[in-house]
Amino acid sequence: GLFVTNCPKVTSIVSEGDMISVDFDRGLVANLDTSKSIHFKPLPKFLVEIIDEGGIIPLLKKKGLLQENPL
Repeated sequence: GLFVTNCPKVTSIVSEGDMISVDFDRGLVANLDTSKSIHFKPLPKFLVEIIDEGGIIPLLKKKGLLQENPL
């Protein structure tokens, strides 16, 4: 999937072709080419948990809240 966040000033540290890293837990975009970074409002913990588990369905299955074959 594609994750979206709001980081209005990211263009001040990134140029076309730069390699970046995005840490949704910490709310950090780091430019790996220039070592510059910028913070943004982190995602809520429940969203990070869904992302880490590969989506809502795998998370619900892991927590035992969704049966594999309910019928």
